Amino acid sequence: MDNLKLKTRVTNESRLIESPDHYQSPNPYDRYDHFDVTLFDNFFLELKTDGVLPVTWRIGRQDMLAMPGATGIMGTGFGSGLILMDGSPGDGSRSFFFDAARATLDLDEWIPDSSLDIFAIDNDSYSQDHIPDIGGIESYQRLDFWDSEAFGLYFKNASWCKDHQIDLYYIYKTESQLIKEQWEKFTAIGSVVNTAGVRYCGALWENARYELEGATQWGARDGRHVRAFASQESVEQTFEGRYKPKAKLFHAYLSGDDPDTKTIESWQQVYGRWPKWGELIGYMGPSEDGIYYFTNMHILGVQTEITPAENWTLTGVVQALYADENTYRGRPGFSDSGRFRGWNPQVNLAWSPTKYLTTHLLYEWFFEGNYMEYPANRADYSFFRVDLVIKF
Repeated sequence: MDNLKLKTRVTNESRLIESPDHYQSPNPYDRYDHFDVTLFDNFFLELKTDGVLPVTWRIGRQDMLAMPGATGIMGTGFGSGLILMDGSPGDGSRSFFFDAARATLDLDEWIPDSSLDIFAIDNDSYSQDHIPDIGGIESYQRLDFWDSEAFGLYFKNASWCKDHQIDLYYIYKTESQLIKEQWEKFTAIGSVVNTAGVRYCGALWENARYELEGATQWGARDGRHVRAFASQESVEQTFEGRYKPKAKLFHAYLSGDDPDTKTIESWQQVYGRWPKWGELIGYMGPSEDGIYYFTNMHILGVQTEITPAENWTLTGVVQALYADENTYRGRPGFSDSGRFRGWNPQVNLAWSPTKYLTTHLLYEWFFEGNYMEYPANRADYSFFRVDLVIKF
């Protein structure tokens, strides 16, 4: 049956270290001295129904980025990952899933080039809570800070304005505080947060594209009101020439918490914890809100790209990071008034000789600014990765 599909994807990320074990986690199940479990990263049923209102249903463990049925010039998915991307960020790139039910309604019969996604998410912090893992030892590696549930609406239209797309969305999310394991010092406080936003993207002039997105949040956490904002803006120009050069200017804003008010103004990540703006800067978070929990930031950057040879791409990024608020002023490790987080240059050389093989070399630097206290906590960092992906 062409209208009925079952898809599965399994993943394993075992890293065995004999000696010395530099990674001594207090969690005995989260060490590199044993084979990791193999888990289901996708396990869902897809059904397409025809009629006056065609619908694509997906039920089970699934990705939320690359799903069919979303019309528009930007293709599938939910924007560029500001709100919805990774449902299991706690294990890095090993898994990517949402335990969810999703219906994509094709609205072309009523509104040309339009779709509406309706989805419900029920994510638990352990991978085996809904679907058992395969082999290995029982996994107690948190995939997120909370057990979370969410309901969302995401509307797309590409006909109201030629060569432009508009997205409108609303997401209601609850985060439940977890029962503390014996090796954990604490668990994160739960919350109830509403997020509503709008996104525009499309063509500006010949070979130029733009993206504008803004979102607002309201809700409650730890008995306090939440009122937060986020936005991202970019313009990209492709030039004619031998090396097919591109240049992009971009800015992102994630509100920070004003320490002088009772309201929580810091941006609450929905499902957007992933290295959207870089690998290295995601590890600035442990002193604040956690790895890749981007919040309290202005990011201003320039990205350039060339194709030096067939199947090769060289990308360079320079971005400056600022804190929106000096939330932790006066605390150990933080300055009293500084807001400049630092500079973050990046270089990526990618090679894709076939559709089955891709590889890249990535190098990043981070030169810390005056947001952190000087000199004890100020430092420079670097990150290097060689990546090889074989598809079969």
